Amino acid sequence: MPDKFIVSVHIPKTAGTTLATIYDRAFNRKVFYDYDGYHTAGVASELVKANAGFISSQFKVLHGHFFTSKYLDVFPSARYVSLLRHPVERLISQYVHELNETSSDAWYHDAIVNNKLDIVDFAKLPDIKNTMTIHLSGMELKDYDLLMINERMLQSCLLFSKTIEAIDLELLFGRPVKLPYVNQKIERDIHPVISAAQQQEIFKHIPEDVETYRKAQEIFENKLKTL
Repeated sequence: MPDKFIVSVHIPKTAGTTLATIYDRAFNRKVFYDYDGYHTAGVASELVKANAGFISSQFKVLHGHFFTSKYLDVFPSARYVSLLRHPVERLISQYVHELNETSSDAWYHDAIVNNKLDIVDFAKLPDIKNTMTIHLSGMELKDYDLLMINERMLQSCLLFSKTIEAIDLELLFGRPVKLPYVNQKIERDIHPVISAAQQQEIFKHIPEDVETYRKAQEIFENKLKTL
Protein backbone atom coordinates (compact mmCIF):
# COMPACT_ATOMS: atom_id res chain seq x y z
CA MET A 1 0.00 0.00 0.00
CA PRO A 2 1.20 3.54 -0.73
CA ASP A 3 2.30 5.52 2.32
CA LYS A 4 1.00 8.98 3.12
CA PHE A 5 4.06 10.79 1.76
CA ILE A 6 3.41 12.78 -1.41
CA VAL A 7 5.84 13.58 -4.22
CA SER A 8 4.60 16.61 -6.17
CA VAL A 9 6.25 17.45 -9.50
CA HIS A 10 6.23 21.21 -10.20
CA ILE A 11 6.28 21.70 -13.96
CA PRO A 12 7.34 25.31 -14.72
CA LYS A 13 4.55 27.85 -15.31
CA THR A 14 1.66 25.61 -14.30
CA ALA A 15 0.77 27.40 -10.99
CA GLY A 16 3.09 25.19 -8.99
CA THR A 17 3.93 28.09 -6.69
CA THR A 18 0.25 28.49 -5.89
CA LEU A 19 0.08 24.76 -5.19
CA ALA A 20 3.11 25.06 -2.90
CA THR A 21 1.30 27.80 -0.95
CA ILE A 22 -1.72 25.53 -0.56
CA TYR A 23 0.51 22.70 0.66
CA ASP A 24 2.26 25.03 3.07
CA ARG A 25 -0.98 26.08 4.73
CA ALA A 26 -2.76 22.74 4.55
CA PHE A 27 0.16 20.74 5.95
CA ASN A 28 1.43 23.20 8.57
CA ARG A 29 4.63 23.92 6.63
CA LYS A 30 5.63 20.26 6.48
CA VAL A 31 6.81 20.67 2.90
CA PHE A 32 10.23 19.50 1.73
CA TYR A 33 11.26 21.64 -1.24
CA ASP A 34 13.56 20.61 -4.07
CA TYR A 35 14.52 23.55 -6.26
CA ASP A 36 18.14 22.56 -6.60
CA GLY A 37 18.22 23.29 -10.32
CA TYR A 38 17.85 21.30 -13.48
CA HIS A 39 21.40 19.98 -13.40
CA THR A 40 20.09 17.52 -10.78
CA ALA A 41 16.49 17.23 -12.01
CA GLY A 42 16.81 13.51 -12.65
CA VAL A 43 19.27 12.39 -9.99
CA ALA A 44 18.50 12.35 -6.25
CA SER A 45 21.27 13.47 -3.94
CA GLU A 46 23.04 10.95 -1.73
CA LEU A 47 21.95 12.99 1.29
CA VAL A 48 18.27 12.62 0.40
CA LYS A 49 18.71 8.92 -0.36
CA ALA A 50 20.37 8.33 3.01
CA ASN A 51 17.59 10.18 4.84
CA ALA A 52 14.57 9.13 2.79
CA GLY A 53 12.89 7.49 5.79
CA PHE A 54 13.31 10.59 7.94
CA ILE A 55 12.04 12.88 5.18
CA SER A 56 8.94 10.83 4.46
CA SER A 57 8.11 10.54 8.15
CA GLN A 58 8.63 14.19 9.08
CA PHE A 59 7.20 15.89 5.99
CA LYS A 60 3.87 15.51 4.22
CA VAL A 61 5.00 16.39 0.72
CA LEU A 62 8.10 16.85 -1.43
CA HIS A 63 7.55 19.58 -4.01
CA GLY A 64 9.79 21.20 -6.61
CA HIS A 65 11.24 21.41 -10.09
CA PHE A 66 12.41 17.89 -10.86
CA PHE A 67 11.56 14.92 -13.03
CA THR A 68 9.37 12.18 -11.59
CA SER A 69 12.11 9.67 -12.33
CA LYS A 70 14.37 11.40 -9.80
CA TYR A 71 12.52 9.98 -6.80
CA LEU A 72 10.81 6.82 -7.99
CA ASP A 73 13.48 4.59 -6.45
CA VAL A 74 13.92 6.80 -3.37
CA PHE A 75 10.22 6.98 -2.46
CA PRO A 76 8.72 3.97 -4.29
CA SER A 77 5.55 3.81 -2.19
CA ALA A 78 4.79 7.54 -2.17
CA ARG A 79 1.79 9.04 -3.88
CA TYR A 80 2.81 10.94 -7.03
CA VAL A 81 0.97 14.04 -8.22
CA SER A 82 1.52 16.90 -10.63
CA LEU A 83 -0.21 19.91 -12.15
CA LEU A 84 -0.49 20.47 -15.90
CA ARG A 85 -1.49 23.44 -18.03
CA HIS A 86 -2.55 23.92 -21.64
CA PRO A 87 0.80 23.46 -23.40
CA VAL A 88 0.59 26.54 -25.60
CA GLU A 89 -0.33 28.78 -22.66
CA ARG A 90 2.37 27.19 -20.53
CA LEU A 91 5.04 27.79 -23.15
CA ILE A 92 3.97 31.39 -23.72
CA SER A 93 4.09 32.00 -19.98
CA GLN A 94 7.60 30.61 -19.78
CA TYR A 95 8.76 32.79 -22.67
CA VAL A 96 7.25 35.93 -21.15
CA HIS A 97 8.81 35.02 -17.81
CA GLU A 98 12.26 34.90 -19.40
CA LEU A 99 11.68 38.23 -21.14
CA ASN A 100 11.02 39.86 -17.78
CA GLU A 101 13.53 37.94 -15.68
CA THR A 102 16.80 39.67 -14.75
CA SER A 103 18.57 36.87 -12.93
CA SER A 104 17.74 33.78 -14.99
CA ASP A 105 20.48 31.19 -15.42
CA ALA A 106 18.66 29.45 -18.29
CA TRP A 107 20.99 29.04 -21.25
CA TYR A 108 18.42 30.52 -23.66
CA HIS A 109 17.71 33.62 -21.53
CA ASP A 110 20.16 35.99 -23.24
CA ALA A 111 18.97 34.97 -26.69
CA ILE A 112 15.37 35.74 -25.71
CA VAL A 113 15.99 39.14 -24.12
CA ASN A 114 18.27 40.17 -27.01
CA ASN A 115 15.58 39.30 -29.56
CA LYS A 116 17.63 36.48 -31.07
CA LEU A 117 15.09 33.79 -30.23
CA ASP A 118 11.42 34.40 -30.99
CA ILE A 119 8.63 32.46 -29.37
CA VAL A 120 8.10 30.04 -32.27
CA ASP A 121 11.79 29.12 -32.34
CA PHE A 122 11.64 28.83 -28.54
CA ALA A 123 8.89 26.25 -29.00
CA LYS A 124 11.21 24.18 -31.19
CA LEU A 125 13.86 23.71 -28.49
CA PRO A 126 14.13 20.06 -27.36
CA ASP A 127 13.80 20.78 -23.64
CA ILE A 128 10.94 23.24 -24.16
CA LYS A 129 8.63 21.64 -26.69
CA ASN A 130 8.03 18.63 -24.45
CA THR A 131 8.58 20.13 -20.98
CA MET A 132 5.57 18.49 -19.37
CA THR A 133 6.29 15.12 -20.95
CA ILE A 134 9.91 15.18 -19.75
CA HIS A 135 8.94 16.09 -16.18
CA LEU A 136 6.42 13.26 -16.00
CA SER A 137 8.63 10.64 -17.62
CA GLY A 138 9.38 7.46 -15.73
CA MET A 139 5.76 6.72 -14.88
CA GLU A 140 2.74 6.11 -17.07
CA LEU A 141 0.21 8.92 -16.79
CA LYS A 142 -2.48 6.48 -15.71
CA ASP A 143 -0.32 5.39 -12.78
CA TYR A 144 -0.09 8.83 -11.18
CA ASP A 145 -2.19 9.15 -8.07
CA LEU A 146 -3.45 12.50 -9.32
CA LEU A 147 -2.81 14.74 -12.32
CA MET A 148 -4.33 18.14 -11.69
CA ILE A 149 -5.27 20.70 -14.33
CA ASN A 150 -4.33 24.38 -14.03
CA GLU A 151 -7.49 25.58 -15.75
CA ARG A 152 -9.57 23.60 -13.24
CA MET A 153 -7.65 24.57 -10.12
CA LEU A 154 -10.49 24.50 -7.59
CA GLN A 155 -11.78 21.16 -8.84
CA SER A 156 -8.18 19.89 -8.81
CA CYS A 157 -7.89 20.84 -5.15
CA LEU A 158 -11.20 19.15 -4.39
CA LEU A 159 -9.96 15.99 -6.09
CA PHE A 160 -6.70 16.21 -4.16
CA SER A 161 -8.66 16.50 -0.93
CA LYS A 162 -10.80 13.48 -1.78
CA THR A 163 -8.21 11.15 -3.31
CA ILE A 164 -4.84 12.14 -1.83
CA GLU A 165 -5.11 13.96 1.50
CA ALA A 166 -8.09 15.68 3.11
CA ILE A 167 -7.86 19.49 3.04
CA ASP A 168 -10.49 21.77 4.54
CA LEU A 169 -10.45 24.33 1.75
CA GLU A 170 -13.19 26.50 3.26
CA LEU A 171 -11.39 26.70 6.59
CA LEU A 172 -8.13 27.64 4.92
CA PHE A 173 -9.35 29.87 2.09
CA GLY A 174 -12.83 31.05 2.99
CA ARG A 175 -16.33 30.43 1.74
CA PRO A 176 -16.62 30.61 -1.20
CA VAL A 177 -13.09 29.27 -1.58
CA LYS A 178 -10.57 31.84 -2.86
CA LEU A 179 -7.35 30.06 -3.67
CA PRO A 180 -4.09 31.98 -3.05
CA TYR A 181 -2.92 32.55 -6.61
CA VAL A 182 0.68 33.72 -6.40
CA ASN A 183 3.55 34.49 -8.78
CA GLN A 184 1.21 35.51 -11.59
CA LYS A 185 2.84 38.91 -12.20
CA ILE A 186 0.02 40.08 -14.43
CA GLU A 187 1.57 43.54 -14.83
CA ARG A 188 4.92 42.91 -16.46
CA ASP A 189 7.30 45.41 -17.97
CA ILE A 190 7.39 43.40 -21.19
CA HIS A 191 4.25 41.61 -22.27
CA PRO A 192 4.36 40.79 -25.99
CA VAL A 193 1.21 40.12 -27.95
CA ILE A 194 1.29 36.58 -29.27
CA SER A 195 -0.78 36.38 -32.44
CA ALA A 196 -3.20 33.58 -33.27
CA ALA A 197 -0.88 32.57 -36.12
CA GLN A 198 2.06 32.29 -33.70
CA GLN A 199 -0.01 30.23 -31.30
CA GLN A 200 -0.94 27.86 -34.11
CA GLU A 201 2.74 27.51 -35.02
CA ILE A 202 3.63 26.80 -31.39
CA PHE A 203 0.91 24.15 -31.26
CA LYS A 204 2.39 22.40 -34.30
CA HIS A 205 5.84 22.17 -32.71
CA ILE A 206 4.81 20.66 -29.36
CA PRO A 207 2.90 17.46 -30.24
CA GLU A 208 4.22 15.43 -27.30
CA ASP A 209 3.04 17.93 -24.71
CA VAL A 210 -0.26 18.37 -26.53
CA GLU A 211 -0.85 14.63 -26.27
CA THR A 212 0.33 14.47 -22.65
CA TYR A 213 -2.09 17.26 -21.74
CA ARG A 214 -4.94 15.60 -23.63
CA LYS A 215 -4.42 12.31 -21.82
CA ALA A 216 -4.11 14.08 -18.45
CA GLN A 217 -7.36 15.93 -19.09
CA GLU A 218 -9.11 12.66 -19.90
CA ILE A 219 -7.83 11.04 -16.71
CA PHE A 220 -8.83 14.13 -14.74
CA GLU A 221 -12.36 14.16 -16.12
CA ASN A 222 -12.84 10.51 -15.25
CA LYS A 223 -11.66 11.12 -11.68
CA LEU A 224 -13.90 14.17 -11.45
CA LYS A 225 -16.93 11.97 -11.95
CA THR A 226 -16.21 10.45 -8.55
CA LEU A 227 -16.77 13.77 -6.73
